[in-house]
Amino acid sequence: MLIEEARVVYVELGQHLEEARCRQSLGELMRIKGDYAPAVEHLKAAQQTHSSSNQSFDTAQCSESLGILYLDQGNFDAATTELEASRSSFLALGDQFHLAQSTRFLGTVRCRQRDFTRAEELLREAEDISTAIADHFALANCSWAFGDLRRDQGRLEEAFTYYESAQHGFEVMGLVEEATQCKEGAGLMRSKKDRTSVSLSSLDVDY
Repeated sequence: MLIEEARVVYVELGQHLEEARCRQSLGELMRIKGDYAPAVEHLKAAQQTHSSSNQSFDTAQCSESLGILYLDQGNFDAATTELEASRSSFLALGDQFHLAQSTRFLGTVRCRQRDFTRAEELLREAEDISTAIADHFALANCSWAFGDLRRDQGRLEEAFTYYESAQHGFEVMGLVEEATQCKEGAGLMRSKKDRTSVSLSSLDVDY
């Protein structure tokens, strides 16, 4: 892998920040592939180097990546710690894009923990920030996250509406995979709602 080759060269040259950026990239790639153990190793090493070098933005990015990784693993306490750290850092740096992203993922963590009130607060905050900076991709992701929240709350019609909104947003951007996943979510909500309606109507039959 070219990134690994570059990392080795930077190690030999003693260029620690450049090595850290390579490790950060490697960690991201492995996280996306689901190869979590080496991803954590690379991201934590990069995070430590960036932190000791006072690279606030890079440190926050590593925290965010680790938070997303822990969320994928279902390690919600660790995800919360990392995402709270990245959120605070991006707020201090004035980085609205990454602030919205960390806030949205933190909302998803709270949703998975069934803390629906806090989840909604965080998702609304992320949505407001994304609206202010006209980040349409982030807004579609917020609609998707709201769909998941409403689904878990049993509010099927609202979940359906959010999934449809997210699907449309992704379709406009040509993001087929994301649009298809949201379409599937909307279909599941419609199917559940229809089954519920049939069950309720059967209770109204006169004997």
